[in-house]
Amino acid sequence: MVALCMIAACAGLVRGYCGFGFALIAVLGFSILMPPHQALSCALLLDLLSALPLLRSGWRTASRPLLRRLLYGMCAALLPGLWLVYWLPSDMLRLLIALMTLCGGVLIVANIRLRALSLRHAPLAGVVSGLAMTTASAGGPPLMLYLLNLPLRSAPRRATAIVFFIVSSLLACAGLLFAGALTTPAIVSALMLLLPSLAGNLAGHLLCLRHPGLPARWSVAPLLIVMALGAIAQSPLWLTVSHRL
Repeated sequence: MVALCMIAACAGLVRGYCGFGFALIAVLGFSILMPPHQALSCALLLDLLSALPLLRSGWRTASRPLLRRLLYGMCAALLPGLWLVYWLPSDMLRLLIALMTLCGGVLIVANIRLRALSLRHAPLAGVVSGLAMTTASAGGPPLMLYLLNLPLRSAPRRATAIVFFIVSSLLACAGLLFAGALTTPAIVSALMLLLPSLAGNLAGHLLCLRHPGLPARWSVAPLLIVMALGAIAQSPLWLTVSHRL
């Protein structure tokens, strides 16, 4: 429980500062200590509960036209993502989460600039982020890669990400509950970890007010890469392949 609380607080700190990354860090850490399906459900539910205090300020600052188009894409990706979660074995789901996290972290560090991206590409970005969010809680990196290539100031970009992930987590949790993947142990775990998550959120928000503008490529991305590599190294599928090689 101490380890879970530390993971939840760290994830909250990152999200409070950057506007994303909570579910991704939480599900990677939780999956070391609990089954991956339970870790995914717990991380998404905790992401939703701990982000609610940020909704009011985020809604005021977010770019409404952009947010609306992103959510259209997210809704289109919800059912395919839930289908993957329902059918993937636990070991494969754990490895998928780690690989998607690694790819996302590398993309953010690479700081790829795609000048052709505009508002009309928002539904596609919502689809990619929504699919990654539902299957692996990894919707942050693809969405932030898209948002960083738009002419947005830091505050509306962060607020748009916060509101998008609140709605995404809500829809994903509803879908997981309907599919029977959001179980009682996951709900109890999320409630027990809510307080450290909120404390991390507050600390990250205060840090953002005092020291705004620290690039995600030098803050959250290296953490994601290190955690993903550790999860891959511990994956039974990877251990089996490396042993055969």
